[in-house]
Amino acid sequence: MRMNHTTIMLDCSLDLPVLLNFLPLPLVYSPKLSGLPRWQCKDPSIAVDLPEDIARLFRENVGHVFIESLPLFRLPETGLVDLSTVDALLLSNCFSALALPFLIEKYGFSGKIFATKPTVTFTKQLMEELSHYIYRAPPTDHSAQWKNDSLWSSLPDGTLKESSDFHNWKELYTMEGIQKAISRIQPISYSETIDLFHHVKVTALSSGFCLGSCNWIIETEYNKVAYISSSSTFTTHPCPMERARLKSADILIMSGLTNAPSANPDTMLAELCTRMAQTLKNGGNVLIPCYPTGVLYDLLECLKAYLDSANLSNVPVYFISPVAKSSLSFSNIFAEWLCDAKKTKVYLPEQPFPHAEVRGSYGVMAMRVPAQLKEYRKTIAWLCVAQRFSE
Repeated sequence: MRMNHTTIMLDCSLDLPVLLNFLPLPLVYSPKLSGLPRWQCKDPSIAVDLPEDIARLFRENVGHVFIESLPLFRLPETGLVDLSTVDALLLSNCFSALALPFLIEKYGFSGKIFATKPTVTFTKQLMEELSHYIYRAPPTDHSAQWKNDSLWSSLPDGTLKESSDFHNWKELYTMEGIQKAISRIQPISYSETIDLFHHVKVTALSSGFCLGSCNWIIETEYNKVAYISSSSTFTTHPCPMERARLKSADILIMSGLTNAPSANPDTMLAELCTRMAQTLKNGGNVLIPCYPTGVLYDLLECLKAYLDSANLSNVPVYFISPVAKSSLSFSNIFAEWLCDAKKTKVYLPEQPFPHAEVRGSYGVMAMRVPAQLKEYRKTIAWLCVAQRFSE
């Protein structure tokens, strides 16, 4: 958006659904994946000239074609604006900032970047986890050989063929790119007003979505714009959503919209806990894929309380992620960004989250990789942070 001679970009999310076009990345040999049939090109004029090493990069499963290669990512859309001319970037939460290294490395973005301190910290953790899962697989030397226009046109109708911009898909950024991008972000606080070049003023307001998440007020002398990103009015661990200052806006911009939930979250959580208890009592293990931050902290609290009430308090919960320990640690450090109930505990002083009190005992244990569990033989409730494309 452009206001009073100042160009402002709102968030820079990474398009993750594009990963659904790629097969999972196995760390060891997978008979299931290796047993999938190779896709056969039906166009003889293309098939006769198609190198075998390219054709074998496509596998078919249940009528869908997948790419067997290092996953690539769709870069942010740049058709409407030259990103090198953007003056400022406002980041609303850690989940809407994952494309930042691409903006800096690929498009030469040099403007100012603003986000709350928790958003900066958890954005770095999410980027590091994503990079870890992508690059831990054995390297390949054919990650882009499948970018063949003739071959693409012969693919069967479906999600993969509809992705006509595949030439612009790029490899994920490196750890060096992550560090460079994070170092560019200027941390701010809630209700802190930033003056952009004496033309525009921006203010971050709590959105109640996760620790440090915010909505933005963008003001000039004559206009007031409110940008509402992912927000929640349901009180959990973050500061509640601030709504009063959004009401008098001249323009309202909204993103992250969802339909009304088809099921009650409380009912879904109760069912999860019930099935978890049944599985554990039958001698099984429980695996829960989730992000390494955000709703995870509420989920840990609910699971711990339910395990205690079901006489399963001796069952340990393992939080598996390359950023597990730092995620749990920072959730207890950012006291000023918590809701009043948890903020009060900090000043008593008490730990705001139960996982801080039970770490290292029969409670929540943070681990980088599942291999660290080999020494354990007891029934376990797994809280595993995993991506769809890792196996």
